[in-house]
Amino acid sequence: MNRCIQCYRCVHYYKDIAGGKDLQAFAAHDHLYFGRHESGTLESEFAGNLVEVCPTGVFTDKTLKKHYTRKWDLTTAPSVCTHCSLGCNTIPGERYGEIRRVRNRYHGKVNGYFLCDRGRYGYEFVNRQDRPRRPMARTGAGNGAGGGPLELVSKEAAISRAAGFVADGKRTIGIGSPRASLEANWALRTLVGAERFYQGVTDADAHLVTAAIGILRGGPSRSVSLREIEECDAVLILGEDVTNTGPLVELAVRQAVRRRPLEAAEKLKIPEWHAVAVRDLLQNERGPLYIATPSGTKLDEIATVTYRGTAGDCARLGFAVAKALDPAAPDVPECPNETRELAARIAADFKKAKRPLVIAGTSLKTESVLQSAAAAAWATAKVRGEPAELFFILDEMNSMGCGMMGGSGLDSAMRAVDDGKVDAAIVLERDLSRVVTAETFEKFFSRVKHVVALDGVKSPTTDRAEVVLPAATFAEGDGTFVNSEG
Repeated sequence: MNRCIQCYRCVHYYKDIAGGKDLQAFAAHDHLYFGRHESGTLESEFAGNLVEVCPTGVFTDKTLKKHYTRKWDLTTAPSVCTHCSLGCNTIPGERYGEIRRVRNRYHGKVNGYFLCDRGRYGYEFVNRQDRPRRPMARTGAGNGAGGGPLELVSKEAAISRAAGFVADGKRTIGIGSPRASLEANWALRTLVGAERFYQGVTDADAHLVTAAIGILRGGPSRSVSLREIEECDAVLILGEDVTNTGPLVELAVRQAVRRRPLEAAEKLKIPEWHAVAVRDLLQNERGPLYIATPSGTKLDEIATVTYRGTAGDCARLGFAVAKALDPAAPDVPECPNETRELAARIAADFKKAKRPLVIAGTSLKTESVLQSAAAAAWATAKVRGEPAELFFILDEMNSMGCGMMGGSGLDSAMRAVDDGKVDAAIVLERDLSRVVTAETFEKFFSRVKHVVALDGVKSPTTDRAEVVLPAATFAEGDGTFVNSEG
């Protein structure tokens, strides 16, 4: 700590912005110390930002220490985080063929100055020694052990063999992926034909994304940016544990609940940057935040009211809010009185708010949650003249892009396999074992004669494929993603 200049930036960020509780300023006589009251790991999901917040380097990156490189020796390039659907901007740094560090890249409408720890430290899969780095093919025809062991082959030989599966007939399908870029998915779709291209998600998940796109395109509510979430002053979260499904949304919501209390500071002409004065004035006062989820979330500690229920219960609450805002909205059958009372309270806060916001997503796998969020947002227009803002969190980094591109889901692909209509399949950056059941996975490889897997990570799918072609990771290739904002 001998480099500390006692600027308090770490404590201000950690407590006031990230909502952490286990980093404090301690003093004894004329000594000042910033740290935890006991040894241990910092608990916040955004603790890694302390490395960039500190102006003198008191906080250091222990993952960088394992393969330390001076920052001027790193080769960097602008990139995008691939761990959720928010599309946070990053700067990965490489040396000697390894990712050594990932830093935040400022984007005023997305992640601003911060990253979650998943995005900052979740890069080691790029450095794995067992990932596909050179083309491989089996010695004989067929998948798995029946086709012989996988052996390294030349690029030309691997591509020639894979091309033969497409050229020999029209019974080849392509399975895309929300992990892959738009360009990669489009190239596969062009290769096999639009009618034989399938998204790498279940039919139900593909339908959910299509529903979310339809709501955003067809309704009056705007899909807000992460930055605009911070400016909202009343928030309703339906069905999403945002800390896990979209971590930077949590950080934005923590700023949103400070928006209405900060008006008191503005009236007293206390600038927002004066953290201590603002904290003393506001104490524990927060703006309205309502959370309806099946289980507890990290944001419950700052919520006005938390509501626990099934996916159907969360959807009923959303529709009840719409009914409380707009008497002409459809009635909500079998809605308990407690839910109606909570809906009336939420509606009252939405009426008073300058920028109300509804957040929902696809994690509960229920379309009614999306529809109820839209209904609540749209009904706000009846009393305010304009609808509430709307934000959907999707499952993966390019879920929105794949949904816009179209194509059936994996269930349809498996039905085609069962009907004997598929001789070969090209699987793009998708581990099928994580999406379908073990029985369906085995059936796929037993009934499809030839499988080509393109991926940047080792998986049960690459282990069973006849031909494996290495794909570039986020740090090695170019491409375009469409985030959940659209």
